[in-house]
Amino acid sequence: MKSIEEKLKQIVDNGFKLTNDSYELENLAFVSLRLALKSYFSTYKSNEIYIADFIENGENLEEKTNKLHAKDYYENYFECIVHFQHFFELIMKDILEKISKLLVVRVHDRHDILYKLINNETLENDEENKLFSIEFSEVLKAFPQLKKKGVINDRYNFLADSDNIKILGKLNKLRNKIWHRGLYILQYNDLDMFIGKFVLPLVQKIVDDIEYQKFKKIWKYQYIANGIEPLNEIIDLYDCSSDFTNNKHIRKVAYLKEMGRAAYYNSIKKSEWESKDYDRGKNLHIGWAYFDKKKFDIKNRIALQVANIKKEEEGYHYNYTQEYICPVCGLETLIEYRDYLTASDMDNECDYYEWTEKVECCCCGFAINQRLGNAEELGLKIDNYFNE
Repeated sequence: MKSIEEKLKQIVDNGFKLTNDSYELENLAFVSLRLALKSYFSTYKSNEIYIADFIENGENLEEKTNKLHAKDYYENYFECIVHFQHFFELIMKDILEKISKLLVVRVHDRHDILYKLINNETLENDEENKLFSIEFSEVLKAFPQLKKKGVINDRYNFLADSDNIKILGKLNKLRNKIWHRGLYILQYNDLDMFIGKFVLPLVQKIVDDIEYQKFKKIWKYQYIANGIEPLNEIIDLYDCSSDFTNNKHIRKVAYLKEMGRAAYYNSIKKSEWESKDYDRGKNLHIGWAYFDKKKFDIKNRIALQVANIKKEEEGYHYNYTQEYICPVCGLETLIEYRDYLTASDMDNECDYYEWTEKVECCCCGFAINQRLGNAEELGLKIDNYFNE
């Protein structure tokens, strides 16, 4: 009978290593970027219950900050930091490996493999498994040195700038604090500042690079109906503002994050959305648009049915209204959660008062609490959902 060590070895050693011949390794970096953005955009929803505390920014906020973060926020924070760090590590290693593989790997006691690497010879799979990838901290040391030598491609010299190395170094430290102990959390507003002001601008430069534009379909959501781009808007907001504790600033970032989150969870594909006005009677042949239109109609119908069901749920003051179009998926499937006070609730100051507490889309899940106020006063072209 095999020992536990032999069984584990048989399982673990039975994998295979991806190579550029069978898979574009950069793909993994952009998978991580997608996960990082989804997690970051989800931090508003996961901490929605406490958002009013951060908006009001009370005097005692610092003292009770540990109590103002939900467990779901911790999860999104972990995913956000870990995957942003992983994205930059893989991208920067990819840049170095295009110069020489020896810049990103170490070889221990295998001079035959080292010889092959020096001479750019192809390694066998078992030889590839003998290589050890360098740590991200070593990558951050390598970039400025190689930039000084003129080795780094000019398009990526910005990654070697002193300020950006410091930013990525901090990101790496935050990742290590999660990885090794998992006890350190940035508070809600500080995470917004770190990601929005420092990390996202670097992400934007990389995804806009001609070498990596082809991976847009991997990392980015399908579409946002009203055309607002949360990533660009957040970057611009932090670039133009100096008061990051400003009430409107915090609320606007929350709106944008929620749009980004809902866009990633929207079940309608871009091709289906673009085919919504397809008219079979005006087209002589059946193309892909015909089938996309059918899928769109089915998903739209289901979302409308859910909206109508929620409206009829007993015990909930839901109001399904077609006055609003969801800014993310573009469907007329927004549900209002309405609350009210009667005369007895208000010491007879008023007979009756009703307001919208929250709106939520039954298709993509876009949801905004009244604590964020109306988007119009934040400079966003989105319907006003809440009482003045």
